[in-house]
Amino acid sequence: MGLSEEEKIERGKVTEEIIVYDSTGADDYVFISYKSDDWEIVLKKVVRQMINQYGLKVYFDKNFNRSNESWINNMEQAIATKKCRAVLAFVSKKYMTSYACVMELLTARSQNTCMSFDKERYDKLQIIPIIIDNSGSVGGAASKSGQHISIEEEERFLKILENTKESPWVKNNDRLIPWLERLKDRQEWREENFSTVAEIILCESHYRIFSEDNSNFYEDLRQTIKKCSGDVFNPALIKRGIVKEERNGRIETAKAEDAGNKVKASYLEYWTEFQAYAQKRELRGGIRLSKAGDHNWYALWLDDSTFRIECSVNTRKETLRTAFFVQNAPARFIRLEQAKTAIEDALESEGKIAWDGKSQAANVSVFNSRQGKSKEEQYDWFCRTAEKLYAAVSPYLG
Repeated sequence: MGLSEEEKIERGKVTEEIIVYDSTGADDYVFISYKSDDWEIVLKKVVRQMINQYGLKVYFDKNFNRSNESWINNMEQAIATKKCRAVLAFVSKKYMTSYACVMELLTARSQNTCMSFDKERYDKLQIIPIIIDNSGSVGGAASKSGQHISIEEEERFLKILENTKESPWVKNNDRLIPWLERLKDRQEWREENFSTVAEIILCESHYRIFSEDNSNFYEDLRQTIKKCSGDVFNPALIKRGIVKEERNGRIETAKAEDAGNKVKASYLEYWTEFQAYAQKRELRGGIRLSKAGDHNWYALWLDDSTFRIECSVNTRKETLRTAFFVQNAPARFIRLEQAKTAIEDALESEGKIAWDGKSQAANVSVFNSRQGKSKEEQYDWFCRTAEKLYAAVSPYLG
C-alpha cells in the first residue's frame, strides 16, 4: 500500500526542509536507515526534531525512486566512508522485512565499511536501533515482505552479502555466518527469512523505544550519538524560534529554547547537588569526580581511563543505575565474568544485577528503584553502590 498524493506532497515538504550531507562533502554525519512507509515518524518527528534542537547532521535518500538503481550506489558510498559516524536504524515490522533496509545493515557490517571506518574508538560502525512501532523489540517480524526486487538489485544484494562475509567482525560471528550462507538461496526463501539477519545485527546494540510521551527521548538519543562522535552536531542548524509539534491530532506551539533550558536546569541541579554530596563522602578506590553534565547521568572515573563507573537515572522507568564499564578491554571483562558469582554476592543487597559483554562498552550494572526515595537517599545509593562495585571488581581487573 503506497502513499497517497497528499502524503507524498507532505513528505516532500518535510524532506526539503532537511539538509542532507554525503560522502562528497567535508562534514561528518549519521546515516538514517528506515522503511519509507515510516517517513512521518522518522523524518517529520525524530530527525527534524534532532536537527532543530541539536543541529544533527544526517544523510538519507531523498529520491524515494526505487526504479533508479543509483540508490544502491549512493547508499554504499554514504555508509562505507569515515564521514559516516553512526547508523540510526528506525526499526518496525516493515523495516525488518525490507530488502533495502537489510542491504543497509549488511553494508554497515561489510568489509568495505570496516576498512574505511576509523577504529580509534570502535572496531565497527555503530548501529543505534530505535523501535518506532508497537513490536516492542527488534524481533517478531519474520513474515514475507511481498516485494520482489529487480534482477539488478538482487545481484547487488548478493554482492553486498559476499562482501559482508569478508568483514573481520562477521567472520567471527557464529550466529550470523550460517544465516548469510542461507541467504544465497532463492529470492522467495530470503523474503521469508532474512529478518533473522537484521535481528542478529541490531541486537548487538542497546535499542531505544520512541515515545512522544518520553520527554527525555531526544536528549538520550543525543548523548548516545555523541558517544560515537560529537562532530555530527552543527549548532548553526539549531532553530532558535518557535517549534511546532503535532500531538494527538492537534498542533501545539512552544519555544524550543525555553523547554530545553528548563530540562537542562533540572538535570544540572540534580547532578550538581550530587557532586557536593559525593565529595563529602570522600569516595575510596581511586575514584575521582568528573564535571557535572546537563543530562541524566554523572560519571565517577577511575584513575585508569580504561574503566569508569557511571551513575544514571531513567526518568521514564523511575530507576537508578550504577554501572562499571570496561571500555575496549574484552579480555578483562572475561575475567570479571569468570568471577561472576563472587561479584554478585558482594552486590546482591544493592539491587538487580545485569551483565552486558556484547558491546565495546561492556559493563556490570546494578539497578534499583527511584520511587519513594529522597534525593539524599538516591545519592547515598549511588555512592554506596559505586564503592561496592569498585571493591568487587578491582581484584579481577589484572
